[in-house]
Amino acid sequence: MMRNTHTNFLIRNKMTLLFLLAGLFISANAFSQGERTITGTITSVDDNMPLPGVNIVVEGTSAATVTDFDGNFQLTVPGNDAVLVVSYVGFLTKNVAVGSQTNFTISLETDVQSLSEVVVVGYGTVKKSDLTGAVGTIDSESLTERNITNPVESLQGLVPGVQVSNSTGRIGDGFNITIRGQNSIGGGGDPLFVVDGVPTDNIDFLNPQDIERMDILKDASSTAIYGSRGSNGVVIVTTRSGAGAKGGLTVSVESFVGVKEVARLPKLMNPQTWWDYHQSAYLATAGTDPSTGTVTAATLADAVGGGGSNSELLRRVAANESFDWYDAVLKTGVQQNTYVNASGRAENGLGYNLGIGYQNETGNIDNEELNKYTLKLGVDHKINEKFTLGTNATVTLIDQDQGSDVAMREAFRLNPFLDPYDLDGVTLFPQPGKLVDENGDFIINKTSTYNPILEINNSIDNVRRWNVIGNTYFQYQPVEWLSFKTSLAAGYSDTRRGRSWGALTNTGASNNNLPSARLNQSQNFNYTWDNQFNITKTFNEKHNFNLLGLYSMFSNRNESSYAASRNMPFDTSFYNIGSGEQSTYDIGSGFNKNTLRSYALRLNYSYDDKYLLTLSNRWDGSSVFPEENRWDSFPSAALGWNISNEDFLAESATINNLKLRMSFGYTGNNIISPYSSLNTLDVSDILRLCGLCIQRFCIYSNCKCTTSMGAHT
Repeated sequence: MMRNTHTNFLIRNKMTLLFLLAGLFISANAFSQGERTITGTITSVDDNMPLPGVNIVVEGTSAATVTDFDGNFQLTVPGNDAVLVVSYVGFLTKNVAVGSQTNFTISLETDVQSLSEVVVVGYGTVKKSDLTGAVGTIDSESLTERNITNPVESLQGLVPGVQVSNSTGRIGDGFNITIRGQNSIGGGGDPLFVVDGVPTDNIDFLNPQDIERMDILKDASSTAIYGSRGSNGVVIVTTRSGAGAKGGLTVSVESFVGVKEVARLPKLMNPQTWWDYHQSAYLATAGTDPSTGTVTAATLADAVGGGGSNSELLRRVAANESFDWYDAVLKTGVQQNTYVNASGRAENGLGYNLGIGYQNETGNIDNEELNKYTLKLGVDHKINEKFTLGTNATVTLIDQDQGSDVAMREAFRLNPFLDPYDLDGVTLFPQPGKLVDENGDFIINKTSTYNPILEINNSIDNVRRWNVIGNTYFQYQPVEWLSFKTSLAAGYSDTRRGRSWGALTNTGASNNNLPSARLNQSQNFNYTWDNQFNITKTFNEKHNFNLLGLYSMFSNRNESSYAASRNMPFDTSFYNIGSGEQSTYDIGSGFNKNTLRSYALRLNYSYDDKYLLTLSNRWDGSSVFPEENRWDSFPSAALGWNISNEDFLAESATINNLKLRMSFGYTGNNIISPYSSLNTLDVSDILRLCGLCIQRFCIYSNCKCTTSMGAHT
């Protein structure tokens, strides 16, 4: 027993020794791999400036931190084998091995290719190499390099398949944009504009300096994600926000002044050519010489001269006294833009962008001027690795004078031997083609066209418009491959347009030589609430999946009113419409509202960066259609093949990018008037029904029909 006991004791002691040795080994190993604290500074390669708000994560762990305002950080790492993943918006992500080092200075390079490599496709982005649809992208530099005050005009000639035109050149008439031709016979042909998630009728109110990029969806497979609003193409505008702000405070001031001249005017006849043409117009109606029976120079001159009522015109022709109506009406326009921008990122990672702009533009005709004031604010905050929120807001005030809409037309009509003055050569005469002498007799009796200079001086067309758009979003990313995002976007516009025509205008001449005026007011409010999820997964480093799910609600409300009168006793512009004759009063108001509810799914798949597939479907329910036809679906499919990524082109020196695409999709057009699908009664219908009612009442009551319609009703 003692022997056995002793043996067991020896065994137990040997085992204890082994455990002690193992414990020492584990302890030593733990000491070598123990947690420790490191510090460092993150800077920019370009200017060596510190970057606040930079994300630093220990790869494969939840250990993370952000740099402070001076770009410094402190982080506890599990050991020497740790790898730091350093990421910052606008810079290339960098991996840094910790090793035995305790203090780090890490420089990040600017990601100059990030914008061109990503394309906005509606409710998300894709890499340009993975794009299967037809999308054109314009960056901020291209939009502002020509120093143009209208962002639509800045698109001219930059995107294939997109035509931007202006029929008049008059300030306020705006620009028409057509994407791949006209797509509707009876419905509207304008594309859908989406500014920071807010659908708008146009983007004239934006300052080009506030725009970060514009993406134009052109084909059906790209626009199908917008369903019943995508048939005319979609213009997605992304304004500057705090998301792209770099560390520290950056302030920039931009200003330019330019001139604009009229181009491509119709070439008019010179005075002598016009006179020859004018005389030839009378050959068919001129009298004939009694002796010869033909039109002679004398009979033609009598016909052209109007029997002595054009003596002054004939004198000017003989003296070759002509007048240049182009020169009298047109002038050099001036445009200027001053823009101040401040952006940066705080110590807690809050990025911000503030822009203030003032634009001024004078037209090529007097009394045409545009003043635009813009305020832009964008804030973006990545709270941690899972939660991100941000907001964007743009406020614009536009005050524009559009002048006369007929002055240029009148200048085209007047011939070169007419001038705008009375016989004294100073006073402007209302109708140069109906000039009279002191006795009131015609000395020129031709056209009744009104004097365009008087039209310019006595016509007012003023538009004052407020535009406010805003977007707030919240994103939650519980895991790396899954994210949820909700965003609320709203837009508001308030427009007042006042027009008046003085006594010395063509309109005034047709209204007893008295002024008239009209005032239109309209308000629009719309909001969009989007809720979406995104799943992004990669399998075996070759199969890339992205799945989007969307639920969206849209509401749009319009109110309008107008008032007009004629024969006003004095000219007070459009500020005293009630002074006109009551019999000429014209007043009215309007209201409409439409809503849209939508669901959408989209799958993007790529294999080995060579073979691409996009499938999407959107279900829209629009209130502008009758109830039985309110819902419809808009599917699309697109295939892509990155041929340049194939092995047989890998070493090609001639072809660096070659892609084959094929797409098919359905889109819709809901640009129709609300309530147009309902049976309605207009004024004529109501009067006709009331007339029948009165007639029937009179027949059965045997009355004399002397009472009012209201009494009969």
